[in-house]
Formats: sequence, C-alpha cells, structure tokens
Amino acid sequence: MLEIQNWYKIKTEIIFLKIEMSSERELLCEQVIKENGNFKIVRRWWRGWYPELGRLGFGLQGKETIQEITVIKASKTIEVKRAKNE
Repeated sequence: MLEIQNWYKIKTEIIFLKIEMSSERELLCEQVIKENGNFKIVRRWWRGWYPELGRLGFGLQGKETIQEITVIKASKTIEVKRAKNE
C-alpha cells in the first residue's frame, strides 16, 4: 500500500511540473458572456489542463481548461508628459 501512495504522489508532482513548464498555451475559443459599458465577462477555452486558470474538463479537442475572467477596457487614454521648463 505504501508503494502505491508514493507512486501516486510522485505521479501528481510530475503532472503539475509539466503544467507549470508549458509556457505556450493555445487559445481554442473566446466568448463574451456579458457586456456592460467598459466591463466584459469573457469565457475562454484553452487546450490542455491549467488548474491555475479555471475549471478542467474534456471537450471536443480533448483536455481543456475553461476560464472566466472580467475584462475592463479603458474608455479614455491620456498621455502625461513632463513639462519642458523643469
């Protein structure tokens, strides 16, 4: 029984290491769920499993991560420059 528990612990550590090491993530789809002015709630589907991003599941592309985030767009952007006299 100890051998199985140790194997499971090592196996899960290897899986999490693989997830953290993969720096390139492939975005499969992005859908706007709600939009109100400058605020949007977006649902994204990523290929592979990334527990830090959201829910894990199986989809048409195999292993997928489903992420829901709130996006805030700037309504106006201004640029501030230092005065020439100073």
